[in-house]
Amino acid sequence: MSRIPIFSSLLAALSLLLANTTAQPQNPNMVSTNIPGVFSIAAPPQGFNPLTAKDVDLAYYGFPPRPDSSISPKGFAAWKRVMATSKIRITPKLEKTDIFHGPFNKVSSNDKSPIQFTPGGGGGSTYGSYNWSGYTTYSASGGYGTNASYYYIYATFVTPIAQQMPGACSGTDYGCSWVGIDGVYAPAATEVLQAGVEFDAYCNGGVTTPTYYAWYEWYPGAAVSIANFTIAPSNGIYMYLYPMSATTARLFMGNENTLQSVSLYVPAPTGVQWYGNSAEFITERPMVGGSLSTLTDYQDVPFWEAYAFTYSWVQYPLTAQNSHNILMWDNTCTHVISYPILIGDHAFFTEREGP
Repeated sequence: MSRIPIFSSLLAALSLLLANTTAQPQNPNMVSTNIPGVFSIAAPPQGFNPLTAKDVDLAYYGFPPRPDSSISPKGFAAWKRVMATSKIRITPKLEKTDIFHGPFNKVSSNDKSPIQFTPGGGGGSTYGSYNWSGYTTYSASGGYGTNASYYYIYATFVTPIAQQMPGACSGTDYGCSWVGIDGVYAPAATEVLQAGVEFDAYCNGGVTTPTYYAWYEWYPGAAVSIANFTIAPSNGIYMYLYPMSATTARLFMGNENTLQSVSLYVPAPTGVQWYGNSAEFITERPMVGGSLSTLTDYQDVPFWEAYAFTYSWVQYPLTAQNSHNILMWDNTCTHVISYPILIGDHAFFTEREGP
């Protein structure tokens, strides 16, 4: 384990900027969006440099917290690199979808096939799932704000090419990659906060049309797309998530190729809250029309700099015993269709296995 403090002055700044998290935020730099309760954070002034800014100014302008360079040089280097590419702050155009990126849908012991599969790796067990592939890390959280609760998660991944399997041309296949909190372990196993990228492939008459967009979701709410956040294959996308209260969160995402970024303040659905029991780095086939979709032939998605930190600033690598790799099985549980391959303490690929 390693430890990474986020300056206490920043935590104080965040509290000051949200005098009442159940009502409209008091930060005057927050701007209402077309979805009630969701706010974007306006662009900083010209010449603003997040690399040298004070913590209170980072919070005011919606940038993610700065890691401590002396304790986590790799974490700080990742933050520094992506902050340097955050040149164009967009005003988001949000659109509700009918797609649900749900919590972990576990392959049970009653299924006919075992959940073990050779590719993967990591410190803990291998899990089987019908909708997820990637990694989850567990912390014995006592609830939001306790020392063991996950507080801060981020990762960088590369957008794949959205296509269907060779010889297939059958409507729309779906795929997405994201980072998130909760969704595996009780009591939050039916709730998960996520931010990611969709890569879908529609085929008709032998012609495939791919679709790419960024989205966020606090399940059981549906995904909300950020329609004007430009994404293309091979783009390097980074995602940060961190709570403002048990029922509100900040997300910050950016594209290292287009230099666009967006910062959002998001409320939880009614009756839902942040627990911080688990952190996830996932490639998924979502629910569409109440059923699991067919997974895009995405080939592979590399995840770099996959970090999650608790309130006590403990960080668990993917090689820790409480980190688990997840294999995605087909609907009949006869073969694996997506799986992770570990390549470092904080890096891995998810790979598509067909058909």
